[in-house]
Amino acid sequence: MEPTFNFTEAKLRALSLPSAGQRITYRDTKQPGLQLRVSAGGAKTFSVYRRVRNGPPERITIGRWPDITVEEARRLAVGFVAKLASAESPAAARRAVRGEMTFGELYEAYLADRVTAGKKRPDLIRGLWELYLGRLPDVPRKAHAAERKKPAEGVDWSGKRVSEITVTTLAQLHRRVCAAGKERTANKVIALVRAVYGYGLNHRIVTENPAVGVTLAPEGERSRFVEGAELPRFLAALEAESQPWRDYFTVLLYVGYRRAAVAAMRWSDLDLKAGVWRVPGEKAKNGDPIILPIAGPALTTLLARNNDRQSEQWVFPGGGRAGHITSPRDAWSRLLARAEIDNLWLHDLRRTLGSWLAMSGVSLPAIGRALGHKDSRSTEVYARLQTEAVAGVVRIAHDAIAAAASDPAAIPSPRTGKES
Repeated sequence: MEPTFNFTEAKLRALSLPSAGQRITYRDTKQPGLQLRVSAGGAKTFSVYRRVRNGPPERITIGRWPDITVEEARRLAVGFVAKLASAESPAAARRAVRGEMTFGELYEAYLADRVTAGKKRPDLIRGLWELYLGRLPDVPRKAHAAERKKPAEGVDWSGKRVSEITVTTLAQLHRRVCAAGKERTANKVIALVRAVYGYGLNHRIVTENPAVGVTLAPEGERSRFVEGAELPRFLAALEAESQPWRDYFTVLLYVGYRRAAVAAMRWSDLDLKAGVWRVPGEKAKNGDPIILPIAGPALTTLLARNNDRQSEQWVFPGGGRAGHITSPRDAWSRLLARAEIDNLWLHDLRRTLGSWLAMSGVSLPAIGRALGHKDSRSTEVYARLQTEAVAGVVRIAHDAIAAAASDPAAIPSPRTGKES
């Protein structure tokens, strides 16, 4: 007869291990059918063990403690016990449990729904899933591209049943990603899980959303951009970069839009005579098509590429499945090393255009339109820089007042005409 006691976190932590090659099974007094098997190696695994109608008992593994807490194991056990009790045979019991959708299957259903609705960009969702939640496909490495590896903090839960993903396991994953210095990414991972289970709730596939209970990490608003002292070095390093990356980074800098959308820029979306880029909805963050101005060095670069097209479809063609360039990481690292610039992200190029617009006194609504922001909150990061620019103008007035106070002849003449 198995030892029996009321499972608690403290009691499970204090359990002694069996001798080498042995295993001890304990039964919970609070939840019928719930067991804990302890191995000599220290593994403590929850399972449900119940008799099935017209057949012998069946064992269903729930998961390991402490990844799954006692309370979570009890809650899961209730559902499994009910399935076993209602099954007509052991085979039916196994089908009832195995018939539950896996996390990977739920994700694929969610992704297909998002793509059909045109609400999210599947490439970004898929990238986050493959690196941190699901299986990383074993695809051939592209020429001149870095090997794609799953980070140490990433997991592959694609084969887990949807009921096995709990608040505790998600919170542990979130902490691991945060510990790697990726607070923003950690929050995005939880947001993706929340969206996947939200889809499951809407379609009555699941009964609860475990991601709702995870506390997100605070995110400081990043304000880094290419500053004045860095610009000469950056532009010189950019000029020395090889193609297509020199043109790609140039367009990123002077257009200020999202890197994935620029990488997938199509000639059919450009009107170079009018200086306009019509970004299709599937490449825009909010799913709505937008129109962005193309001018200055960006227009010059695109005109030159148009005169020497390497592809009739893509502005920046590549050799991978997508047909266009997708992985600028190595080129970006090379450029930063050449420019001797640290802590500059590729996304900071987008912020660079916005920051220089703000320092030039351009209004926040105009900055938002130039960068393709749909939400005005996205431009709030530039408010400080704009205030500093306005303060500089105010200081000019202060100096004029001070000069006039000491010398009336120094009073400036009023300016005529409208200024933008």
